[in-house]
Amino acid sequence: MAFSGNNPTLFNAAVNGFLAGVLDSRAGLDPVTADYAAIEAAAVAFATEVDAQIAVDANITTAGTPNTTIAPVAGATSAGAYAKSHLMFSLCFGQWSGRLNQVPDPLAADYLSLALGIKGAYNAGLAAYAAAPGGTSLV
Repeated sequence: MAFSGNNPTLFNAAVNGFLAGVLDSRAGLDPVTADYAAIEAAAVAFATEVDAQIAVDANITTAGTPNTTIAPVAGATSAGAYAKSHLMFSLCFGQWSGRLNQVPDPLAADYLSLALGIKGAYNAGLAAYAAAPGGTSLV
C-alpha cells in the first residue's frame, strides 16, 4: 500500500514516538506480535492525524502520488531531515510516555487536539533551530 499522507519521514517518526512512549513504562516486552495489534492501530491513527496537520515539507518530502521521502544526501539536507524526524519522535514520545494503561483508540480524528499540540511544539522547535547562534537552518 502506498503512503497517502504528507510527510512519510514525519509519519514514521510519529508512529515510532507513540510506540516508544506507550511501551516506555513496561518492565518487559511481550514476544507475541499479535498482542500489540491494538497499540499498533492506535499508533498509526495518531501518526495519521499528526501528519495531516503538517503540510508537505519540500525539504524532506517529494510531493507526488504518493509523496516520497527525499533520499539522504550529504550536508544540510540530511542534517535537517534528521533533526526534523528526531524532533517529531521526541515530541510524540513525550506525549505518550507512561500512558500504556489508556485504551488505544484506532480513529485518527480522535487525536486532533493532541496532533495540533504536537504541530505547535514542532513548529516551535523549528523556530528554535532558526534562532540558534548562527541561525542553524533546517533546509
